[in-house]
Amino acid sequence: MGIRGAYGLRIGGQDKLTYNHFDSYPDWLGKNLIEFIRSTSVEEMKRIAQDLILVDEHSKPTPEQIEECKRWTNLKVSSQSTSDFYCLLRETQGNPDAWKQGLRFMIDSHEFMADSLFCEWAYVINLDDETLEVYKGYNTNPNAPGRYTNKGHYRTHDGTIFYGVALIRAIPLTEIQAMLDEEILALINELENSRIRAEV
Repeated sequence: MGIRGAYGLRIGGQDKLTYNHFDSYPDWLGKNLIEFIRSTSVEEMKRIAQDLILVDEHSKPTPEQIEECKRWTNLKVSSQSTSDFYCLLRETQGNPDAWKQGLRFMIDSHEFMADSLFCEWAYVINLDDETLEVYKGYNTNPNAPGRYTNKGHYRTHDGTIFYGVALIRAIPLTEIQAMLDEEILALINELENSRIRAEV
């Protein structure tokens, strides 16, 4: 079963976040974001964030967008059509390096952060305060830290209420860029074993 999540960037108070269908735990998607941060200057990340164009998953791509996205297109998923942005951008999922390879479009999935029953992990490169924010799902605590906790809630058939994803760690980008490989492994392990805490 896929571990669903979200990832992306935040700049000027705007989230540019997209959905990830599989392997969203820290050992894969988190690691990919960390490696992207290690190999990319803050200035380049800011340029990427400013240049990314958010698209509605249900909107119809233009012929120009279809052509531009063809290297990342997968017609074996969803509607199996180039008129579907999910198909056009499927091979970008979990691959932040695509932003450095010319990818300009991102499906806008920021609302997924409000659904922690299904969004199990999320990673936001916050360029306003230059940190990597790591969020965890299955949040039943309305007072958990993070700006998404109160964005929505979902009640299951047994009455359990899940709120938005909870912030478990904010790590300065410069700290990540200075880490040794063994320190990165320790960080990923720490994130994997983290728990949601109450807001203090």
